[in-house]
Amino acid sequence: MLEKGEQVDIAWTCDRIKVLQPILQAARTSKRIVIITSDHGHILHNNTQYQSSEGGERWRVDDGHPGEQELQVLGDRVLVQKNHSIIAPWTEKLRYCKSKKNGYHGGITPSEMLVPIAVLTATETYPKNWQAVDLNIPRWWKTASTSEQVIVQPIQIAPPHADFGPIFSHIATLEATPQLIQISPWIQDLIQSPIYADQVKLMGNVQLQPEEVT
Repeated sequence: MLEKGEQVDIAWTCDRIKVLQPILQAARTSKRIVIITSDHGHILHNNTQYQSSEGGERWRVDDGHPGEQELQVLGDRVLVQKNHSIIAPWTEKLRYCKSKKNGYHGGITPSEMLVPIAVLTATETYPKNWQAVDLNIPRWWKTASTSEQVIVQPIQIAPPHADFGPIFSHIATLEATPQLIQISPWIQDLIQSPIYADQVKLMGNVQLQPEEVT
């Protein structure tokens, strides 16, 4: 909530987002692609300047006089006003919300308008006309001192069944011959135990199937 608490820098990992692991596992098993996106963003409270306005938190009524930190937006797709014209801030330093919050709607700033999207796949098969894109991290992504030299290299993605060392050398064999996998008796006893059943109930809607755990 922008009105309460502090904004936190969340690590977007399977350990932090509990529902993500079973989704990705199911997608890999069924050879499906996972597309992750979000709703609109917001701007953080960082010395923002309040300006009174008649309108909403994202825009104000077009009086014909946009300020230096504002732009006039007009056209048939502007539906909040009968004249299809509004004024909105383009900078993160301006807000129309009077009360201070941890964050605000950002008008037409990139923080408000741009929506991230990620496409995840466990195979090298893509939909028609799709192609993988290298992750080129811009030089300014991480702060470095003036004495440091920032060297950016593309991330190398290992192909399936790559040689990750002796610990994982059995993976290719297991995936190629699943009918030969021997399930240890203690695993079956664990899955059928009352204690395990109680633990599964605590997982709520995010429950792993017994065969996945096995």
